[in-house]
Amino acid sequence: GVKIVQVPCLDSDKVAGGGKRRGLDLRAALDAMSERGVRELMVEGGPATARGFLDAGLVDRAIIIKAPTVEFDQQPVPSHISERTLTDAGLEELARHTLWDGDETTLWARQGVQWPSGQGEDYASWP
Repeated sequence: GVKIVQVPCLDSDKVAGGGKRRGLDLRAALDAMSERGVRELMVEGGPATARGFLDAGLVDRAIIIKAPTVEFDQQPVPSHISERTLTDAGLEELARHTLWDGDETTLWARQGVQWPSGQGEDYASWP
């Protein structure tokens, strides 16, 4: 079955692009999942989702796919996630390659965290 767990919200000044927002306390959400046996979680989303987890220090591994140009309503959409954002979150770059019509993929991990599935250092097979 499904169990609904209430977790607190936070007010945040750290919003990509500036401004304020009210959002889920991600650390409390992960703690609630951990209490229920969740040991690993894969999160997919856009820049705001990624930035929330990065800013909270909750990322052990990341696959960042950066398109040369992403547009919405014919306007570029900046991610506000730079190499510094990732290193400030405690991650180090493992590999970089270009695929899919020029999209650049970088693989990042916290020091000492193993890459999944026993791939060793064969990062070219990811993603």
